[in-house]
Amino acid sequence: MKKFSGQLYFNYATIELTGSNFELKSENNFANVWEELHARLANVKKRKYSDLMDENFDEFFYNFESFTSEDAENELLKILTKPESACDVCGIKIGKKLYDETGINICDDCRQFLTIGEKLWRSNYIRLCRSKQEIEDDFDWKIQLGEYTYYLKFIANLSEISSSESVENEILYIMNFPEIFYEEKEIKQLNSNYLPTLFFYGGKYAPKKTKYEEDRIRTFSDLAGHKDEDDKYYDPAKVLGPKRLGVLKLDVDDLGEIFKRGFVENGKNKVTMDRLESLSLFIDLFFSYWLPEELRLRDWAAKEAVEKEKYLEFEDLENKFYIIYSGGDDMFVVGSWDIMPYLAEEINDLFEEFVKNNPRVHLSAGLCFFPPKFPIKHGARITDAAESMAKGFKRYVNSDGRETLKEKNSIYLFDSYIPWNDFKEMKEIYKELRAAIGRKVSDDNVKVPRSVLNRLVQIVDMYKKHIDELEKSNIKLTKEIPIRLTEFAQHAADARWTWMLAYSLQRKYKELENLFKRIVKEGGDSYEGLELPPMEWLKAAVIWADWATREVER
Repeated sequence: MKKFSGQLYFNYATIELTGSNFELKSENNFANVWEELHARLANVKKRKYSDLMDENFDEFFYNFESFTSEDAENELLKILTKPESACDVCGIKIGKKLYDETGINICDDCRQFLTIGEKLWRSNYIRLCRSKQEIEDDFDWKIQLGEYTYYLKFIANLSEISSSESVENEILYIMNFPEIFYEEKEIKQLNSNYLPTLFFYGGKYAPKKTKYEEDRIRTFSDLAGHKDEDDKYYDPAKVLGPKRLGVLKLDVDDLGEIFKRGFVENGKNKVTMDRLESLSLFIDLFFSYWLPEELRLRDWAAKEAVEKEKYLEFEDLENKFYIIYSGGDDMFVVGSWDIMPYLAEEINDLFEEFVKNNPRVHLSAGLCFFPPKFPIKHGARITDAAESMAKGFKRYVNSDGRETLKEKNSIYLFDSYIPWNDFKEMKEIYKELRAAIGRKVSDDNVKVPRSVLNRLVQIVDMYKKHIDELEKSNIKLTKEIPIRLTEFAQHAADARWTWMLAYSLQRKYKELENLFKRIVKEGGDSYEGLELPPMEWLKAAVIWADWATREVER
């Protein structure tokens, strides 16, 4: 905590166990103990830093009257009086220029993380050491915890490893089953080091600049398709429409509840320590290893059943997204905006496959878009809010003839809440709109104009206003919850927005007639498989098509 100025905090709670706690028939069995432990941990999280208030306050929080070092006081005063001197990454410590030509300030800690990031994706092994003495070796990162100093070194080949007599504890981690590990000489080299060895899983894949022979990671500006003149190694990705960066954050909904109540059989909670360990292990393996590998190897154009020549966003796709973090129960991805909606859907599909389509285990996500130079930490914070909005999303759905209130299990995208069950239909409408724009509609070379998209956005706004009016009338609708499919069928036919939509799509351009029928259908089962009327998320499909068909010079 001291090293990171209180930004990191470790929460933990304990509870004493006896042999009877492991007996399923016991009144105070492990299931009850586990629930009590969760309650204690929740209480601890509400009282962060409380254990530091009396004895260690001055070690972790700035106090002008108790500085033990004049240098520390001067550093704080410099940051307060000259904010431009602070590190451009963390904003907490004094930064030094990283590159003279850019003028970027970066502190020593953030510089170490930069080094780790540059080496991690090239590495096949991680060497972890701890020692009470200073180790004379070229390590990439170190941190002192108590009387020990811990050292990390990222290694591409085992021949780079050199041991030290001052090292008391040393472990070698093998990353993601690298192909090099299967070579006989590497296995022999591994045995000759006599190091305890473990496997480490993590999404270390990074997009590469394709213009240069040497390995270089694409910058966020590159991913956005922006030609950054300040970067002499710029290599912008080919991006449709505006130069934008997509930021995606997602995690498993109610994972704590799954751990607490996910092992109930016949009304009894049969949770055990080995079951908890297995569940935790496999969820972490899914996010940290299997999912990143699947995304990297996917043939996206084949999956979408489209021609690469017409869908240019799939060109060089493996170098258009960056897995910032993937592990535990969540994921943080940055990439070119035009592939991020596909990526979000693919992650959800793979997760559903992983949990065997269990309706009680699902994800929620937020996907937002930003200019190339927008600070990524602010983009992450905004996307966090979008993810929270998806987690707070409620709607009524019919399941097996019963109406239930469903929560979460959705994505917030383009100012719209989209249940994952509706995403594929939204994507198909997007594809129809995208294919229609610029297509000839008569022998006089008249084409479907892009103004149709603007008109559709206006009609969606009219629809939203119409729903607000229904809520204020005698019709019983639930406020802040989207209109039910049955209510939509009853109240949509005579609305003004309906015939305006019909004119814009069906009568004015005959080629768009099928699209109108897809959005506004008749019959009770016409929306089978959907949770919401398409008008609720049509705006997302329209904006997506607008961006994909937009010609942008800069």
